[in-house]
Amino acid sequence: MSREHLRDAADALDRAADGVADTDRARTLADSLRSLAERDTGPDHGRLARIENALVELRDGADDEAAAALDETKEHVEAYRENVPGVCRAVRRRASGRTCRCRSPSRRPVRSRGRAVG
Repeated sequence: MSREHLRDAADALDRAADGVADTDRARTLADSLRSLAERDTGPDHGRLARIENALVELRDGADDEAAAALDETKEHVEAYRENVPGVCRAVRRRASGRTCRCRSPSRRPVRSRGRAVG
């Protein structure tokens, strides 16, 4: 998985910072993305989901140019997240909770209340 996605996300977020209602939050989030890109261990799905939610919240008060930069930021975070081990993107999107069909060796069946689902 490429840490470049996180660096690119931080750069795009810097471009958006002046056009959002909460500039300080945008700059803090960009700094967080940069530090995550430099750490030995990358962020997990939970951290990335919180970042994605923050981007959606920032987009609500953004002008058109900033909104486009925030969309680019989210795309970079999603691209990085696709390769994070754990719950497969296809399973996260499906409400049925079935197991992933991507056949990636890093993917495991989703468990629900102690039982494998699917």
